[in-house]
This record gives sequence, C-alpha cells and structure tokens, in this order.
Amino acid sequence: MSILRKRAMFRGKVNKASLNISNTRGTSKVGANIMAQEKLKRVMEQRKKGVKGLVRKAASPEAVKRLSRLRQYQLQKAKEAEQKVRRSFSKKSLKGIHPLFEKISTGDIVSVRSSGRGLKRYNGMIIDANQSILWLRTMDGKKLPLNMRVIDKVTLQRK
Repeated sequence: MSILRKRAMFRGKVNKASLNISNTRGTSKVGANIMAQEKLKRVMEQRKKGVKGLVRKAASPEAVKRLSRLRQYQLQKAKEAEQKVRRSFSKKSLKGIHPLFEKISTGDIVSVRSSGRGLKRYNGMIIDANQSILWLRTMDGKKLPLNMRVIDKVTLQRK
C-alpha cells in the first residue's frame, strides 16, 4: 500500500480516485473492482460510520415547505397567465356563420368532428371562423385550419 493511500485513509477521505489507485498490474478490471469494494468496506469499518455516512441526507422540513410554496406560486402564475390570455381574446359570436355554431363563440373549447379524409375528431379552442374556414388551436398549441364543408358536428366542451 502506498504512502498516499495510507494518508488518505488516515485522514478519513474516501473518494473514487483513492479507491481505484491500486496495484492492478497483472489483474483484470473485475479483480480491480473487487479490490476496490474490499477497500471501501475496510475504510468504512475504520470510520465506523457505515453506509449512512455516504448517503445524502433527506431535505429539511423548511426546504420542503419552500418547494411546496414555490410550486403553488408557479401554478398561480400559470393560471393568471391563462386567464390574461382569455381576457385579452376578443369574443365573437359564431351563430351567423353556420347553424352548427348556434351557442358557440370564439375562445370556447370545443370538440370538432370532421369527415374530410376519414372520420377525425379535434379538440381545442376556436380562434376564428369565417364562411369557409374554422381556425382551431389544439391542446398542444398547434393552429389548425379546418374546412367548413367537412365539419359534421361541433360540441361545446366548456366555456
């Protein structure tokens, strides 16, 4: 055993580098790993701390409270931003465009069934509509133009 390793063990410093420094000439990687594990056990017995000395301690109760308050603050800010977008959005009644949009206006979250290229269902918020195209913002943020001729049914999810 070299002098550096003895000093490191004496000072109580255990790290990966000090464990891996060994006389591995003539031994394989598996043998070196076994030797390193044995050294770790020996050093831990000398320190009499067990494995708990190496395991990171759990967060303090104050830190948990701070994290929960931060999460609540982030959720509140997200709700405020969503409400701000909805308020800034000008509502327009769509009952004059098509008979399917009797009680629906822009900004409403709807489910649209279309029969264009096969039967498809789209869920999202109506951005705008005219006689030929319905603009829908899906839940993942994409803007979809839907042709009015292929729309079969529009159901209001929530206002």
